[in-house]
Amino acid sequence: MDAERKKGLLAEKRRGLKEMRSLREFIRGSVVVLKRPCSYRGCKRCQAGLKHPGLYHTVSKAGKTQTTYLGSALAPRCREQGEAYKRLLVPYG
Repeated sequence: MDAERKKGLLAEKRRGLKEMRSLREFIRGSVVVLKRPCSYRGCKRCQAGLKHPGLYHTVSKAGKTQTTYLGSALAPRCREQGEAYKRLLVPYG
């Protein structure tokens, strides 16, 4: 590897580490809305074919999608952390 390219890669690494320190919290994955039926037999909404929306965090691990229920309280924070992670992936130019 020539010295010019090595110097550029080291500078990019430093910028990336600086960006990570400024973000502090980040999480890989996405916040999604999934519609699922509830467990109540007499639910008129489910009987009508409508399902209940819920906020979930999804992430791919070892080729499988892992889904975790968030609820409305955790969703905004998780969404912000997901956006922070995506900003880390933007190539430096």
